[in-house]
Amino acid sequence: NSYKNAVYNGADAIYFGYKELNARAKGENFNSIKEVTDFCHLFGVKAYLALNIAVKNKELSLAREIIKEAEKANIDAFIISDLALVPIIKRYSSAEIHASTQMGVHNVYGVKFLERFGFDRVVLSREVTLDEIKRIKQESDIEIEVFAHGALCVAFSGACLLSSITCGNSGNRGRCRQLCRHFFTCYINGNKMTDGYLLSAKDIKMLDHLAELKQARVDSLKIEGRLRRPEYVGGVTNIYKYYSQYPQTPTEDDENTLKLLYNRGNFTTLYLGERDIISPHIPDHIGIPFGEIIEVRSPNSAVAVMKCQAESGDGFKIIREKEEVSGAVVKAEIGNCKYIMHTENPVNVGDIALLTNNHNLSYAINNIIKKISIDVVIRLFCHEKPHIIASANGATIELYGEEIIPKAKSNPVTEQDIKEQFSKTNNTNFEFNFLFVLCQDAFMTKAQLNSLRRQTIAKMELAIIDNYNRKPKSLKPIEKFDAEKVNGDFAEFNSLFIPDSVYSHINNIVYNPDDLNYQMCLEFYKKTKKEDNLVFIKPPIFMLESKFSQLEKIGAIFDGIVADNLAYVELGKALGKKIVGGINLNITNTKNSLTQLCNQFIASIELNKRELASFKGALLYTYGNLPLMHLNHCPRLLAGQKCGRCGGQLIYKDKKGQYEIVTKKFYGYCQHQLKNGVITNLGNFDGYYKYFDFTSSTTSEIDKVLHNYYVDKEFSTQNYNHLHLTRGVK
Repeated sequence: NSYKNAVYNGADAIYFGYKELNARAKGENFNSIKEVTDFCHLFGVKAYLALNIAVKNKELSLAREIIKEAEKANIDAFIISDLALVPIIKRYSSAEIHASTQMGVHNVYGVKFLERFGFDRVVLSREVTLDEIKRIKQESDIEIEVFAHGALCVAFSGACLLSSITCGNSGNRGRCRQLCRHFFTCYINGNKMTDGYLLSAKDIKMLDHLAELKQARVDSLKIEGRLRRPEYVGGVTNIYKYYSQYPQTPTEDDENTLKLLYNRGNFTTLYLGERDIISPHIPDHIGIPFGEIIEVRSPNSAVAVMKCQAESGDGFKIIREKEEVSGAVVKAEIGNCKYIMHTENPVNVGDIALLTNNHNLSYAINNIIKKISIDVVIRLFCHEKPHIIASANGATIELYGEEIIPKAKSNPVTEQDIKEQFSKTNNTNFEFNFLFVLCQDAFMTKAQLNSLRRQTIAKMELAIIDNYNRKPKSLKPIEKFDAEKVNGDFAEFNSLFIPDSVYSHINNIVYNPDDLNYQMCLEFYKKTKKEDNLVFIKPPIFMLESKFSQLEKIGAIFDGIVADNLAYVELGKALGKKIVGGINLNITNTKNSLTQLCNQFIASIELNKRELASFKGALLYTYGNLPLMHLNHCPRLLAGQKCGRCGGQLIYKDKKGQYEIVTKKFYGYCQHQLKNGVITNLGNFDGYYKYFDFTSSTTSEIDKVLHNYYVDKEFSTQNYNHLHLTRGVK
């Protein structure tokens, strides 16, 4: 019922998943696309189908069938993150194409890339700033959608490999195990600095920024409602719809309602504010402060005094010094806002009770029903067939009964009789507005009137659905590409100190500096450029539009760009440079246009040996501490360091392993990479080129690895990480 609650409470569009090809594959997805689209279109609401995962070759046929089915159901748009789906959609559907936030588009270059591919809308990455949104709108024609409320992934645009590498459940394929919500301990140079849920991001709340977003000409606000309760979807939609229509300072009651429906960390405004996005104490719903424990009666029973009235069945979270100690539920009131509570664990006097589930609020929201009003004229005359004309939502029908109405011998049907039977629409989406009800000497039973009502509603419903018109999509054709391939192995470095052994074996050098600036890049290029090699720059995955002028100058120095974001593919094309698709483009099928647009690419690290067989001649991430997350908040501030004084080796540890966090800087902006603590080492594979990531390696380690690969050629890779070569990902 979540999607119905969204419609009833004012949503202009809903997005939903179907079968397993969406970013919430673990959720309870729908059994019928048409069921959803028909319901939405009845109310004039658009329906978007999310196909927003990295699709494998074997899944392209399923994607095609889903797209065909969605087209028959009159879907309004597809939300996708894999370019392989673009030509399929353009061939089989007239629906719009929206770029998922999973694509990580956050600047003009990225948007220009999507425009060339005929996208109609982009859901911007959640790390984008208000100034960046304004620049994008000024310099592009594509529609812009931004996240306004709901769950936030701590990794840049959700491009996370932590669940994939650790558990074999890929967040890029909708099966994230949410390991970011686990408990971590932070160390700097071996010294413990802090602990907590250090990667658990707060929920987004943009309610106070709606006027600014409107001024920036944002076309659509997105509420994250998947895997949330129906009352959450309905309540949040209702509040955002109201304040979008009637701009004003939100009331305290409405703010508290949002917190009650779901509140992780008392919310964040993301990068429109101070980048304060982590909730280190409690990784899930905290509700609102509501009371205090004043008496403990047993290990599972306590008395709490509340700020105001509570109801039997209301749910609470009990906290002590910001940490959760128990869940609780109200059992009975004993007067003066004092309540007996059943607690899951023992509690203490003075513990705080947070209200997390308000029974009355949930009931009220879940019982909001929106009906479509049918303007109707009914004529029931004896010796004539019943005649009904009805209109709703721009559609009009005319209905004649099958049989002549006999003359009543006594008790002819009255206007009141007709209205009474036609008003029995409780289990339908409709209600009647009676313009005229005309009757004369007609004999009709209640059953016959009920049948007329049902026929009118059924025909009206079909007429509204058939009358629904989709917005025309972009007809821009897809460009054809066939870039000349760059052959040979690659090695990536973050410093100027490169062993001579590298040049003996590697003819493609990549610079991924910890501090990106023009002079260092120029020095690196001059030092490493040889007659028979190519030197590439690898920019940070996220780049503010305001910094792109500097990056354009840097890109001009090098022979090519290693692109972890679509913006850099577009930049490489603009600069006439060679383009190498990086890990974070996550190319999982051979139909992805990037395989032709790029001069070379790293095949997805989430493919197994059998799946990789189609990618002969591509690069494999062969060696290195694989980056699992890119973080735009500052974990060093969480560790107690001050901005600008952020030296030392930063390590996060959880029960599954440890991860170094490397800080990257570029012209006043910092980004951080969380790296796998276990080195990836695949060994030699015939038919592929190797990509060595030496950014965490010493000179002696580099010499040893190259000797093993190019001199010995046979060596053990035990005790190393082998990506997904044998197991693959779900």
